[in-house]
Amino acid sequence: MESRDRFGTTPLSHAARRGHVEAAALLLKAEANFRSRDETGWTALRWASDAGHRDMAGPLHGCGAEQESDVEEEQDRIAETVLQQPEI
Repeated sequence: MESRDRFGTTPLSHAARRGHVEAAALLLKAEANFRSRDETGWTALRWASDAGHRDMAGPLHGCGAEQESDVEEEQDRIAETVLQQPEI
């Protein structure tokens, strides 16, 4: 489940980046690690936020995706806030 591409990106991060909610939900159900970071330090939540996929917040929060207090985690917290903002 934790296979990675040449950049260290997991299938869950790819699904999040592309907005594939159902695929992400299946990966999470199969216990994909939502805390995994790629070579740039980005998590699935960060990829979803960067790509504007607000609908990914539900599955990621549903599995308990929470952040801690280091710099990369703070970036994820900001990304999470952006995901929760209403669309204009």
